[in-house]
Amino acid sequence: MNAMLPRLITALAVFAALPAQAPALVRDIQSGAIGSQPSEFCELRAGITCFGADDGVNGRELWITDGSAAGTTLVRDIQPGPQNSTPHWLERLGNRVYFAATDNSGPGTELFATDGTTAGTVMGKDINAFNRSTPAWLTRVGGRIYFTATDDNFDNELWCTDGTAAGTVRVIDLDPAGSSQPADLCELGYSGVFVFTANVGGDRELWRSDGTAAGTWLVRNIHPTSTSFPGALTRCGDKVVFQATDGTNGAELWITDGTTAGTVILLDIMPGLFDSSPYSFSASDDGRCVFTCNDWFTFGQELWVTDGTPAGTMMAVDLEPGMGSLLPSHLTWAGNRDVYLRGTDGVNGSELWRVRGLAAAGTTMVTELQPGIASSDPQATSHGRETFQDSFGRLYLAADDGVTGSELRMIPLGAWSKSVDRPCGVGANRPELAASPPVIGSTCTFTSAHAPAGTWTALLLHLGAPSPVDLGDGCRNHMNGGALVAAGWIATPGPTWTLAVPVPAAPALAGLQMAAQTVYSAAFVTIDGWSNGVWLQLGF
Repeated sequence: MNAMLPRLITALAVFAALPAQAPALVRDIQSGAIGSQPSEFCELRAGITCFGADDGVNGRELWITDGSAAGTTLVRDIQPGPQNSTPHWLERLGNRVYFAATDNSGPGTELFATDGTTAGTVMGKDINAFNRSTPAWLTRVGGRIYFTATDDNFDNELWCTDGTAAGTVRVIDLDPAGSSQPADLCELGYSGVFVFTANVGGDRELWRSDGTAAGTWLVRNIHPTSTSFPGALTRCGDKVVFQATDGTNGAELWITDGTTAGTVILLDIMPGLFDSSPYSFSASDDGRCVFTCNDWFTFGQELWVTDGTPAGTMMAVDLEPGMGSLLPSHLTWAGNRDVYLRGTDGVNGSELWRVRGLAAAGTTMVTELQPGIASSDPQATSHGRETFQDSFGRLYLAADDGVTGSELRMIPLGAWSKSVDRPCGVGANRPELAASPPVIGSTCTFTSAHAPAGTWTALLLHLGAPSPVDLGDGCRNHMNGGALVAAGWIATPGPTWTLAVPVPAAPALAGLQMAAQTVYSAAFVTIDGWSNGVWLQLGF
């Protein structure tokens, strides 16, 4: 692969620098002290993001933004007039975003879909014609979205949709005598299998499913004599971490690979029946996950990190040394480089902070929007996360500067990388690709996992803003058009490999965007697997 490096450096030099951007108000959607309170962000397509907001005239409705004031507009007033349709649980599938909302055609909240246009924002299916189905926990797994909903018999169970009314069906009735109320859906890697919690017979425990009734079963009864209250399920590499209690230990950090034997307590942070209560999880592309928890006897509530092993689970940064705490919450691991969080240092109110490199030296308040003890209260939920990064490296959030109220703000990241979409392949050949942020004058390290054995591989780099093409099943070709640099075919050394690519020490390259993707073939004739795409931006 090293043969590509001179060609890559030469190609990079032809691109001019893009102007740097500063954290800014995108648009004052509702004037006054209350603000539009944007939330529920979900990217519809590259650089175009849907969210919910209230402009003070149409109620809380579906909006869209491209990061500019002019490009931030109301998509559709689903519930006409000042009433709220309250779009939430937004999730993308193909070229549409699905969500729960309320219109004036029936008695409650149902499943909707949008293509970003007024005419293309419609109800997907009226699951409960007599009341509200209240779809929740929308989660994309493969070519379907799984969610929970309540049918005409007032039974809240697991459902799925392929984007059609006929393909929107109940997966299984886990509790025929009542409602299992599934929650916290989370896919195990890109396996097509997901885990979730369900309450069957009054006992909420951990379940798994492959999307079929026969393939849905209890993973483990963690607390045999009561309920383990599992929650906050978050992907960590090929596994899922979560909070639970087994009756011997308090609410602690657990991990699962989807099997009974592989569902274990990861670390008893507060020994015995004391609770460390891990929450506010956020995952990076390299298999790590940050979270906050309470070690009250030593450090207080601080920032922790795990790689899915007991030895790799530790406090990342003591943000406020001693028993003091910034009270970190609403974590977002952005650009595979920085962790953004909401915190207060006791002098300033609740503001946005950044932790670079999971180091105390890299911890700083991003900006003090409200001076003194007043709080800008940064937040904007996206499946439980309070900030959101799009594919162009823009971090969206709502914050209150004391003048405009809680409004849409955007922070452009510097050097960043982001894994986009899911691997494509034949059978089990679904290789994963990740990269470190390409810092100018440093190196960018590409890593591969689950590469199919006995194949040849090529790392492809698309220079310029990516223009992906949908391949179906959540896969896209990210090498569509633009300048392309290929490494040439090499023997795949194993299921994992790394490649360090030097980034030129040329400040003029700041802002250059790229896409990377790997292709695998056993005989140079057929493609046996595409990785997911990785989008990158050069910077400092």
